[in-house]
Amino acid sequence: VDESNYHREVPLSGSLDAFTGGVAVGNQWKLGQNIYLDWRIVGPGYGFNNGKFEGKTPLNADEQREVRRQLDEFDSNLMKIKKEVNADGVTLSTSGPFAGIRTALSIGYRF
Repeated sequence: VDESNYHREVPLSGSLDAFTGGVAVGNQWKLGQNIYLDWRIVGPGYGFNNGKFEGKTPLNADEQREVRRQLDEFDSNLMKIKKEVNADGVTLSTSGPFAGIRTALSIGYRF
């Protein structure tokens, strides 16, 4: 495979499950009789994730090498990613800690 001119897509599908918990800081204003504006300024969270993504595309030996090379460039310090490439395609698995930050601006109606 000529790496400088080669392009091949391997569509991936799968799911990522995460369970997180955290705290939030914000404010709430009453706009009307039963209408509220809620501003979550910042809400850090921490938890765990587990995911698996597969791309079933036949790959020859040269294509497998090129896909491995490109996947080696795709790393994350936030989560552990296991990468498998073979003649049947690509499998990516992830697990471990998961961190994030939330913010929101919401309008609520009180029943």
